[in-house]
This record gives sequence, C-alpha cells and structure tokens, in this order.
Amino acid sequence: MLVFCLYVLCENCMKLMHGLPTDLSKYFPPNIGGLSNETDPGIALPKQNLLEIPTNNPEHVCSSVGLHQNLQFIDELYKREDAIFVTNIGLLQFPATKEDYRDTNVRLFAHNAMQLETMREDLEGEKYGTGVLGRMKDKLSEAGFACNAYSIAGSQISLLGSPGVASSPIALSSNGMQKFIPQYEASWWTDGDLTPDLTPYILRLNNATAVDSSFMAETWSAKVSNAIYQHKKLYDDLEGDTVTANFKDASGRKSQLCKQLEMTARLMATHESRNAERDFFHVGIGGWDLHSKVIEGLESRFDDVNHCLKAFVEEAEHLGLWNNTVLLQFSEFGRTLNPNSGPEGDGTGKGCDHAWGGNQFIIGGGLKGGQVLGQYPLDFTENGPLVLSRGRIIPTTVRTIFVDIFCMGLFDSMLLLKATNAYCFSFHIIFLLSHGMLFGLV
Repeated sequence: MLVFCLYVLCENCMKLMHGLPTDLSKYFPPNIGGLSNETDPGIALPKQNLLEIPTNNPEHVCSSVGLHQNLQFIDELYKREDAIFVTNIGLLQFPATKEDYRDTNVRLFAHNAMQLETMREDLEGEKYGTGVLGRMKDKLSEAGFACNAYSIAGSQISLLGSPGVASSPIALSSNGMQKFIPQYEASWWTDGDLTPDLTPYILRLNNATAVDSSFMAETWSAKVSNAIYQHKKLYDDLEGDTVTANFKDASGRKSQLCKQLEMTARLMATHESRNAERDFFHVGIGGWDLHSKVIEGLESRFDDVNHCLKAFVEEAEHLGLWNNTVLLQFSEFGRTLNPNSGPEGDGTGKGCDHAWGGNQFIIGGGLKGGQVLGQYPLDFTENGPLVLSRGRIIPTTVRTIFVDIFCMGLFDSMLLLKATNAYCFSFHIIFLLSHGMLFGLV
C-alpha cells in the first residue's frame, strides 16, 4: 500500500466554520460569538451566505454546520465523502477546564509558542527536538517501510525524527530544483556550456580522510557527499516532469500555496523511481492573523485555498494517487468569537484575536468522509464551562489523538503505537476519532 500524507499548517488560523444548531437563541446571547443582531453585525457570516453541511453524526450537538461560501470545492469533497470536519479541536495536554487550563505546558494564545508545539505535538516534553510527522516516519521506518519526508515551506521541525532512526527530511523550494552547479553559457561561445564539472573534485576533497581526521570533519564531509548524490537523484527524477492541472489563478499567477501543492504533486509522481512507500509533506501558509477586516480578508484567502486544493486533487486523481493521499489541515489556534473594535477603535473594519479551540478538516480519497466529528459548545456565554473571555473556547477534541489514529492508518495492519500523548485522555474521545470512523475500517 502506498500512502502520501500532507500536513498543511495554516499559520495564524482560519475562521473556517460556524455551528448551526436548530434554535440559535438557546445557545447565543446578543453580541456573543460574533453573531449578527439588529444593532450589531459582529463578525458572523450571514447564514444565507454559508454552505450548509449536514454533520451526519447523531452525537454532535449540531445537525448541520455552516461552511464559508468560498470553499465550494471542500463542500464538493464532503458531499462525495472525501472530507471530514472536526469541530472545537485544539492543542491539549490534558482535558482542560476553566480552573486549570493555565497549567498547560505551552504559552497559550502566542503565535510562536503554539505554532512550534503544533508541529512538535509533544507537550509532555518526552521527545525533545522531534516533530509529529518525524515520529510517525520513525515508527514506519522501524516497521520496514521506505519513507521520505519533504518540506515545501522551509526547514520545519514537524518532519524531524529521532537521530539515526530514519533518513533526514529534505527541504525544497516551491519553485522547483536547480542543478547543483548551474550551467554557464555565453553568447560569444558557440559550443554551449562553459562550466567545468567540479562535482568529482568536491567529492574527492570530501573523501580525503586520514587517521587524524576529526569526527566533526568526517561527519561534515559525509553529509556534503550524501547531499550531492541525493540532490542529483531527485533533480533527475523531477527533470521534465509536468503537471496537467491548472494551478494558476484567473490572472495567470500562482500563489504560494498553489506553488507548494504543485511541487508536492510533482514529488508524488516520482514515487516509483524513488521506491517510496510512505511520503510525508509539510506545506505552510500564513496571512490569517486578521485582527482587522476579517470578513474581507477571508474571502480572498478562501478563494485561494479553494482553487489550490481543487488543482491539487485534480492532479492527484490524474496520477491515480488520490485514494492513497490524505491532507490534514492544522492551525496553532482558533480565533475569538467576539470581534475587536477594529483598527480605528470605532467598530469599523472589525477583526478577531487569538483564541484556542477551532475547526479543521481532513481530505483524502480513502477517507470515510461526509461526517463532522468532535463536539461543539452548548453555551457560548462566559458562564459556559468551556468559554473563556471574549469567546475563547477550550478545545474538547485533542489534536494528538487525531494524529495518532491517522498514524495507525499508515500501517498495513492495525498497530497501536504511542507517537504522541493520546494516553492522557479518556476512552470516549479515542473512540470518537476511531480508526474505523476515519478510514471505514474495523
């Protein structure tokens, strides 16, 4: 079985969904949750502009939820059971309450701290220096699978495993690869490339070992040589590779997200030449920290997300790899449900601020999709058991269980492994995100 895992980190969070219980007045007082009323438009998305998503989950408090109207392709994936939503999910060390949430071993509501921990998922501090995908890759490598890890968003700790267990992750540019020593051509020289081939000399220099060579020098030389061989192999695999899907927008330009997903698709297409059985990819986009003009800001950003995901899925389907692909979207935290006063302080151009629990999605051709998992708060007032100031919600679904169960799906057989800190939580949460509910298996 071939499996591709994409980890999409949306830095600074998306305001993705709104819950739609049948009778909103039971759950939301005026001006709470960013909801509109006759005197204050808040930052709620008008219900008539939402795509209604049935939860298909009798245990969920909502019979349906609302998806932003610019995410029509995710709505399409949900209808064909290739998408799952999880409500009120977040970074949790223990089942937190209003009395003890400050004991969490991370600086809550801070971008840098929670982004780092979102990639590490190690609040207990058991695996310092490693990331959640790197630990998955370690377990799979130890089980005999040929695994690779690629970041298309710079060097990321999410892909780092324990030293010496598996191969190191590779960071690639979203613009593709260049030759190690680019060719130099001149108009006055008619015989083509003027560049001398320095590679043999570099390799020979780094192989000049001696009895008194230091350990550091030997390690450095080995890394340089391996990187040259690795670069050439991957460059050759990707050379001449093209995609059929259109990642360009209406203006003919590619966004950063589209470039990263296009590069990911190109790498997926080379899995046979790389002898890959499990590939991990880290893709990341920022720009969601909308402290002002959140409604306007989401429209253009969701347009981009919708277009890029559509192009990526089309390409994965063209390659015949969609049923072997799972894309997980994460963010460090949700946003406040109560708006701020805007940049002018007078309520115009309202935005939202840092919070905690949020809503996220998974897409993939092999999912048991078309369902909304997780829970949704019943009481959004500050008297509610999960509501902190300004509509900051304590998560009720721990993200590490979400990752653990997915990790089990990467194995050909059901193997229970402790990649993160799922053991801290009660059984009913584990059952809620059971392997069967995600992948349709028992």
